[in-house]
Amino acid sequence: MNTFWKAMATLMVWLLGGGIITVMSIFLGETLGGDILYGIILVVFGMMMSSGFIWNWGRDSASVRMQDKAYIADQIDSAINSRQKRKNSDISRRLRDYSDDELIALRERVASGEISESELAQLLS
Repeated sequence: MNTFWKAMATLMVWLLGGGIITVMSIFLGETLGGDILYGIILVVFGMMMSSGFIWNWGRDSASVRMQDKAYIADQIDSAINSRQKRKNSDISRRLRDYSDDELIALRERVASGEISESELAQLLS
């Protein structure tokens, strides 16, 4: 439902509510006296709730919260990815600094188990 039809539906609700209040005041005003205010308040509350359902009040804020959560999750993912990319580029840069003979020796040491992860991390940092 687009905005025009939502506005028309809201207008109809408020016109009908105003008519109910008018009829209630004319025919029940003398009988109920001051207690007619309770009926008027009930009708106005009903009109407000109907307008809320027509315009989907509250539903939009939930979608905004979900979009905010998705945005935060995307930011966290991008931060993790950028940190991982930076780490990979640092390692690649360190490995490019080695000569071919040094790389072959390092590969053999890693394959044979002579070098631990902490030593490898120290070499590449």
